[in-house]
Amino acid sequence: MTRNRINWIPEFNGKLSYIFSESVELSLGYRVMYWNNIVVSGDQIETTVNGTGLFGGVLVGPKGSFNVTDISYYVQTISFNVKVNF
Repeated sequence: MTRNRINWIPEFNGKLSYIFSESVELSLGYRVMYWNNIVVSGDQIETTVNGTGLFGGVLVGPKGSFNVTDISYYVQTISFNVKVNF
């Protein structure tokens, strides 16, 4: 099975800084990223078992299928920084 998709990853960054004095600066940052059309391996595994072939029996019925399932994924981070100059 072959599948070609175009994927894009937009990202937004924001940062606020406040300088208390010549030697101390505090900053707070936020980042969010979005991925579309992500294929996660655990979602692709068939979880049902055709029990007719167990213990040497003849396999009767469907043998399983492979369906590609994709998801969207968000990542968010918050950072807090303290900068001290000597």
